[in-house]
Amino acid sequence: MAESEQEQLMIPSDHFVRFYNEVFKFLDERDGLTEYYEEISRHQEHHCLELFTRQGLAGVYEYYVRIRKEENCDLEMEFRDGGLRLYMRKCPSLSK
Repeated sequence: MAESEQEQLMIPSDHFVRFYNEVFKFLDERDGLTEYYEEISRHQEHHCLELFTRQGLAGVYEYYVRIRKEENCDLEMEFRDGGLRLYMRKCPSLSK
């Protein structure tokens, strides 16, 4: 599938936020949130655990550099003195 076709199939971020809010309500009513988050965490291992393990906080910084661009968020990051600070000024999903 071409990238332009994929973009057409994607749900807008403001709709996505509303959608997963309803999903969370549904799961919470059925005591399914813990199982849901455990499943999500297993998938996150593929996206970032290796990077974090291999590079430590530098890997976390690298990950959020990419996320900041992909999500088009107003995120300031400081990576110095053995620490990493993230300042989310504006979340595009929540500000629509």
